[in-house]
This record gives sequence, structure tokens and C-alpha cells, in this order.
Amino acid sequence: MVFRSLTAALLRLMVLGPCLSAAAWAQGDNALNRVPHDIQAGDYTLRFLEDPEIGFVDTLQVMRGGEVVFETLFEAFVHMVEEPPGSPDGVLPLGLDVDATGDGRPDFVLQSYSGGAHCCYYTQVIERQPELALLAEFDGSDSPVELVNLDADPALEVVLYDWSFAYWKAPFSESPAAKVILDLQDGVYSGAVELMRQPAPSAALLADQATAARKAMLAAKGPTSALWGPMLDLIYSGNGDAAFDLLRRAWPAEVPGREAFLVQFGAQLSLSPYWETLSLLNGWTTDF
Repeated sequence: MVFRSLTAALLRLMVLGPCLSAAAWAQGDNALNRVPHDIQAGDYTLRFLEDPEIGFVDTLQVMRGGEVVFETLFEAFVHMVEEPPGSPDGVLPLGLDVDATGDGRPDFVLQSYSGGAHCCYYTQVIERQPELALLAEFDGSDSPVELVNLDADPALEVVLYDWSFAYWKAPFSESPAAKVILDLQDGVYSGAVELMRQPAPSAALLADQATAARKAMLAAKGPTSALWGPMLDLIYSGNGDAAFDLLRRAWPAEVPGREAFLVQFGAQLSLSPYWETLSLLNGWTTDF
């Protein structure tokens, strides 16, 4: 799955030309009575605008030389702005001078949280040089996004979880989410297939997972996430064949609907924003 700066996820973005000055903003958007919260970063000021009626930040402006040079919707609690750089609860999970792309130049890495029920987390990578620009925004959905170095390449990889199965046939507390890794390829973040790939599970592990899933299904008299949670972990590590072997081993003969479940599971999986990555990872060329 390719993440570009102008994908649907990035329609939140608006870039303003240098003609829009701070004075113009003061005469226009300031009529909305937004309260500014400023963070200095060298020649830049990151201005987070709070709606005082709800105590919530809804806009980010980046200013330089008294002009607004970048603006985007940015949903976060006010206390997130006050957290120290690097705090997992702040808007700067990594900081203001992070070389996220590995090109030797500093970037802003910002985190927002919409304030919904365990949702939604977004992380933005904003390049500072050679000019200010949004490189990418990552939708973490129900969990924060991490940027870490997982290989010899100096660029940071993106680690997040795919919540495509949230509330699928189960409450959220029982909803599994599999790990996804993205890396920077020719200026675009794409699924890091080889970093996601893991060795096939041992026969003993697969047998233990099948036993646990079977026990849960017998108690529930139907499929539970004790079955499709391990299946997803196997699929997202490039072991799709083992996932369907697990299904065959775990499904009790006295529980009907295995084929119907498999069709529904495949349909839900195909809705994942990382479906293309999963297909490459597992060598799939067609839907289930």
C-alpha cells in the first residue's frame, strides 16, 4: 500500500502560499477565536490553534518570518502540546529535529489524537528542507504510530497496526490487530515486505494455537478471535498457508459454517489498506 502526500488520507492537508501572512490570519481565521499555542523550532514556529469552547486543538500552522507557510487540520488535546518532546502522550513523539528520511536533514514528526473512543491517531512527517512540505501522514487508527530504524538504511521505518478487524464479529477488547511495517522507497512509504516476513511457525506452536482456538470455539459454539487473531499474525508475517492450516486444524467438526466464515474472513481482509502488501508478502494473485 503506497502512501503519498496527496492520498485520500492526506486530503486533510492545506498548504498556504507565502502571500498568507500572520496579519491576514489575524483578520480572518482569528474571528473563530482560536487560542494559539506556540512551539519554537529554529526559524519556525509551530502554532497549534485551540478551540477554547471545547479545549481542543483543531489546526496546525507552521510560521516563518511572520508568515504562515503551512497549515493542516490537526486534532489533539491541548495537554498534548504541553508534553515535552519525545513524550508518547505529546504531539512530538520523536521531536523537532528528527532525520526521519535518512537524508541528513531535520524533519518534524508530529502526532495527533482525535479524542475519540480509542481513536484516532495520526502521525505526520513534515520535511523542513529543502522546503517545508508534508512527506506523509500515517493513520494509526486505534493505536499510535512508531518510527524506528529496523535495517541498515538510515531512513526510519514506520511501525503501525492494521485495525481492519476492529469490531469484526467481536467487541473491540477482543479485536486483533496485526503489525505492519512501511519503509521509504523512492520518496514514498510502501509496505516493507521483507521486514514483515518471519520464519514459518513450528509444528508445536501451530498445534498449541489450534488447540486454544478449538477450545474457544467449542465454548462459544462458533468462531472467535482466538482463531482469526493468530491467523492474522501468520498472514502479516508471510505465512498465509500456515494460517489456513491453522483454520483447518482448529475448526471443530460439530461447529457449522467453516466455508462461510472463510469467505467472510477473506472479504474483510481484502478491505485492508495493506491488501497489496499482504498479497506480495504471501504470493497471492487472486482473492480467496
